[in-house]
Amino acid sequence: MGVKWDEAPRSVVWEITLLCNLHCHHCASGGGRARGYEMSTAEALDLCDQFARLGVQSVCLFGGEAILRPDWTTLAERLREHDIEVNTVTNGWAMTEKLAEKMIGLGFSDIGLSLDAAEAEKHDRIRGRKGAFERALRTLDLIDSLPLPSKTLLTSVTRLNVDELPGIAELVASRITDPEPWMWMINVASCHDPERFGAEHVLDRKGYVELCRTINDLRTRYEGRLDLTGAHDIGYY
Repeated sequence: MGVKWDEAPRSVVWEITLLCNLHCHHCASGGGRARGYEMSTAEALDLCDQFARLGVQSVCLFGGEAILRPDWTTLAERLREHDIEVNTVTNGWAMTEKLAEKMIGLGFSDIGLSLDAAEAEKHDRIRGRKGAFERALRTLDLIDSLPLPSKTLLTSVTRLNVDELPGIAELVASRITDPEPWMWMINVASCHDPERFGAEHVLDRKGYVELCRTINDLRTRYEGRLDLTGAHDIGYY
């Protein structure tokens, strides 16, 4: 007997690969190497068709680093054929003008960039690769120049970088030129992989309270430039 869907998800975050070029200490999925059982192109295209039949309206191609999967453009094209909005999140390492132009041509609705500190040493340490900060800033400038309906900054907060938020806000606000504000999603990292990220790095109760106060302060201070929102492990509660 078939399943009757009274209400399907409107938005989907699709982890199309675990392959990644960084080794972020807070990664909830343990990105790095691709799974041995990741979907073939044919299977992934079939899933795109299933999304359409369910009435899904938006799909975020996620990873790992989604653009490292060779057929990501093929999947995006199929989703767009179904008139499903497509967006993605990148760490910025492999992002180029050519890839950005491809995303614009495919009709992407948003490109998100992860930035976890306001200076190179700490961002690179969190992201597990020297040079990650400079590439993230290069990608920030690139995304800012694109004709996208929306643009998103993402920061994963731990005890290592909770004090970085004012500096990140100042840095980003000083670089962006788009008259429309960027969305800034503040995520609180959870302890998923103790070998990468121990429980001692997770915010405690006092840290959550201070984070909420910081978000409220920055939201007011940067209104019209950055639209702050609490997301994973904070906004939902």
